[in-house]
Amino acid sequence: MKRLYWGVALLFFKQVCAQQCDSENLGHIAPVYPIFEKDAAIYFREKMMKKQGGEQIKKEIHAQKEKMRNYFLNPQGVSLPELNSIKTHFVDMSFVVKNDVHDGVGNIVAYRGERVNPLHYIDYSHVLCFLDGRSARQLAWGKRNCPEEPVGHFIFVHAPWQVYGRKKRVYFDQYGVLVSRFLIDGLPAQVRQNGLYMEVREGL
Repeated sequence: MKRLYWGVALLFFKQVCAQQCDSENLGHIAPVYPIFEKDAAIYFREKMMKKQGGEQIKKEIHAQKEKMRNYFLNPQGVSLPELNSIKTHFVDMSFVVKNDVHDGVGNIVAYRGERVNPLHYIDYSHVLCFLDGRSARQLAWGKRNCPEEPVGHFIFVHAPWQVYGRKKRVYFDQYGVLVSRFLIDGLPAQVRQNGLYMEVREGL
């Protein structure tokens, strides 16, 4: 009886050890095949190396340079009509504070949800002149109606480099962010502070 007990115990030990201590071949689910596709980075590198020194790669490099140069000289802007008559409107610069605003020592200067007009606290002395650099009439208008920097600034919606070298700085309203903020729908336009509002004067 005692010998049978130890025999069962030894068999149990071998079963546990075989399952937890030793590795075994569990088979496979599907066949595994070697990868024949070439690495994409290696493929394109070899392709470029074959073209190296050839006319094709020189043409491609030249085309990319011209593309970047054209983008730099003619960045994408917004198209607005040129107005021959003058019209004026006023823009409220107030906005709603999204989060509490603190000063340098932790005091709250504006609360979340509060409506604030910056022109209550500052005087904006600059004059912003919005122009399309492709229009000779608008460029001439800008020379007549926009004061020189640092007070006046030319802001272009197209072709900003038309006056490069004749002004100290050139500004470009990318994606028409400022045009939208000042509700400008015609050019040229002059924007300046008038009390608690920004006055927008459009037209030649």
